[in-house]
Amino acid sequence: RPLPQASSHKKRDFLPDLLFLIDELPWKGRFLLIDNSNGVATPILWPLSSRLAGALVVNSSGFFSENFLDSKAHQKIAEVFTKRSEELSPSDRDLERILKDFAVSQFCTGPPELLESVQKEWLRAASSASDGFWRMCAAHLRWCPREHTQAISRMPVLDLEVTLACSKHAPPAVTLDSMKNLHNLLPKARFVHISDSKFWWQIENSSFVISEVVALMHRLRSQGVLQV
Repeated sequence: RPLPQASSHKKRDFLPDLLFLIDELPWKGRFLLIDNSNGVATPILWPLSSRLAGALVVNSSGFFSENFLDSKAHQKIAEVFTKRSEELSPSDRDLERILKDFAVSQFCTGPPELLESVQKEWLRAASSASDGFWRMCAAHLRWCPREHTQAISRMPVLDLEVTLACSKHAPPAVTLDSMKNLHNLLPKARFVHISDSKFWWQIENSSFVISEVVALMHRLRSQGVLQV
């Protein structure tokens, strides 16, 4: 079958396209899913549940309670994310401003030389990023205030071996509360905090997340549900 055509950048189009790509992979057995999509792909846990041995979800953001959706705090979040999404358009894209307003705000304070190195590497990578990358980033920012919640809130409780890894210093409403809300739908999940991390765990504390992946694989192998 041909790959899906470019979608209209709506979440309801993105998830079926993602599932299509997964179905086309040659591996047809059960597998361990690592979800580091910031919430964009988290809903696929449910349609994939019969094929999953387990999952590890990191910093899934934007899953708000129904009460919070009607609050002034949520309105402010929506305004900020909409503004940031618009700033990623080709005509308004200012990498220095994006780095200052968004990227650095998600990185824990560390040695000055480390922060400087991260900023330089981010600017180098961002300057050569494709238009598709920026469109996906903008779509995520548009979806986060409401569409992530709409995609997950209607899902039933899921009986699946999951580790939920949340940065200890992540934004409270957008990420910490989102992960707690997700935990309500995954009651068997192991919930852990990534110490010394605000969001960019790959730089701040990657060894902790890797150790959680290894531990989850060991548990799944001992249960006989994962073949490695």
